[in-house]
Amino acid sequence: MSVKELKERIISRIMTIEDADVIQHVYDLLEAETGNMAEKNYDLTPEQMQIVEEARAQYRRGEYTTQEDLDKEMDEWLEK
Repeated sequence: MSVKELKERIISRIMTIEDADVIQHVYDLLEAETGNMAEKNYDLTPEQMQIVEEARAQYRRGEYTTQEDLDKEMDEWLEK
């Protein structure tokens, strides 16, 4: 599926959603991905912005742990 097709499908799905909370979550996700959330909602120092940008870069590189993986790890710890 092309990027254009995917965008059209996403827009189409969003247009059918009536739950304001879901729409807000989608909006927040898009704001966070484009880097607008920190600039609009928080007054961060340059050092804090650097930390946020590094975290975003790590996420884009796939350097993160999912909640599922953390849950499995915790279960393993508890079994010992």
